[in-house]
Amino acid sequence: MPCLCGLRLSRTNAVSNNLPQWQKDKDDGQSRDVRWDGGDGAVKGLGVRIYPSGKKSFVLSYRDRGQKQLMVIGDVVGTGLTLDKVRRRAGNHLDSIRDGKNPLEEKRAAGRGTTLSDLIDDFMDKHVAKRAAKTSHAIRLRLNRNIPAAWKSRRADAIKTG
Repeated sequence: MPCLCGLRLSRTNAVSNNLPQWQKDKDDGQSRDVRWDGGDGAVKGLGVRIYPSGKKSFVLSYRDRGQKQLMVIGDVVGTGLTLDKVRRRAGNHLDSIRDGKNPLEEKRAAGRGTTLSDLIDDFMDKHVAKRAAKTSHAIRLRLNRNIPAAWKSRRADAIKTG
């Protein structure tokens, strides 16, 4: 079996079993869309996935409420991740799973980011609420008049100047 970064790899045909016959190679009967998965003996669920494109990623496989989850920890090439760092990260994720958290959901939520509307509400609660009712109402009106409604649902970090 091939070996990458100390992890043993095995061929999975999970993707190829669902493909029509015309998409399979004639020589060996395997799909062109086959990926390689490998497990790590040190950390349960940690592995390397090699995609058909050649991209290699460290992945963590776990179950959350009976559903199998697959979380990409990082790319093998170009990120400077060593196997020890990846094992440490995977161990931290597994600890949070044991505590009842789902690190994949947390990662997705962080990726969504804070919207401009959330920032406006925080500003109003923290800074404007201390002022007189008439003043806070005037500030709210100015914000609603000067900030386009379409922008309020956008992520705050996606809005640039100029």
